[in-house]
Amino acid sequence: IGRKELFEYYVDNDGIISTAKFYKTGCNDYYKYVKYKERLYYYIMNLFSISYNVGYPNFFVKCKEYHPENVLPEIICYHDMKKRKISKHKLMHKIKHKHKNSTLTPSPNMYYRNS
Repeated sequence: IGRKELFEYYVDNDGIISTAKFYKTGCNDYYKYVKYKERLYYYIMNLFSISYNVGYPNFFVKCKEYHPENVLPEIICYHDMKKRKISKHKLMHKIKHKHKNSTLTPSPNMYYRNS
């Protein structure tokens, strides 16, 4: 299933990138689409690097220009999405750190109900 999906990504890539390079409308969706394919790309690459199948690695060499790492920077909203991701990461780290240092202590009576 993953190989077919990745192949379809390669086939559709020219249309996707030519649109995502110049139009902000839908850019977030294009970015997420390519980002999803990045995970799939690495999964398939890892799968075939372990296997004994010699034919498929050539497929990846031929499609190197469509590697998500090469495609993502071409999308017009790439830098905005990276900033958003960094901001989200910082916020999550801040929240996690705040909860870690929280000094809330449970009340001894909070576990007992008055009957």
